[in-house]
Amino acid sequence: MTQGKYIILSLIGLSSAFGAGAVRVEFPGSDHIVIRETPEKSTGLDNIYIVYDCSRASKIVLSDLADANRTKVERYSNLGGGFAEEVPVTVAGNTVEVTETQGNCGFILNDGERPY
Repeated sequence: MTQGKYIILSLIGLSSAFGAGAVRVEFPGSDHIVIRETPEKSTGLDNIYIVYDCSRASKIVLSDLADANRTKVERYSNLGGGFAEEVPVTVAGNTVEVTETQGNCGFILNDGERPY
C-alpha cells in the first residue's frame, strides 16, 4: 500500500467575506474525487477540502472572488497557522491561482482586511 499525499485546505467565512456569491474552489489535475466536508459551526470553518495525492493537483483555483487583487494566501504545516508563510499567487480577474501545492499542509486566505 502506498502512502498518499494530502492537501487539507480550510476556508473560513468565504461566502460572507468575499461577496454575496459562493467562492468556487477547484483542484485541477487531481485523479481522485476531492472530499468536501462541512464541519460543525463551533469550529469556525465553513468548508474543509481534502485532496488525495497532491502531486497530481497542479494548482488550487479560487474563483468568483469579490476582489482577487487583495487576496493573500498563506501555507502552514503541522506547526499550525501561527507559522504560516505567504505563497505567491496568480491573479486574473476575479480568480486566484496557487501553484505551489504540496502535501500535508493547509492554506489560510486573507481578503486584505482579515484572515479566513
